[in-house]
Amino acid sequence: MQSPVFKAMFYGPLREQGGHRGITIEGTQPVVFSALLRYIYTEDCTSCMSSLDKYDNKQLTMHLLVAADRYHVKGLKSICEKVLGCVIDVETVTTMLVVRIYCVKQAGQPA
Repeated sequence: MQSPVFKAMFYGPLREQGGHRGITIEGTQPVVFSALLRYIYTEDCTSCMSSLDKYDNKQLTMHLLVAADRYHVKGLKSICEKVLGCVIDVETVTTMLVVRIYCVKQAGQPA
């Protein structure tokens, strides 16, 4: 399984103790979560990113980066970082900095 977070959610000791039948995903837009799942199942960034094409790609790619970071999907995180590195501009630099700080804090590393 590509995501150790999902592995723990589905198969970990907390899952077995809780006896819950469902898992709630919070803080991620449905279109972003769908793209994340598409990447996890196919390991294909083309199909993953194409699901975002009808929306604002930069914004959703930033959200996808946060989701990839949150669920520890390293390959997708790397792809998102490369894509965003190519499209950074005056309008998006502040938002991208905030995303970077968020991801670094989640990883417990100094910004």
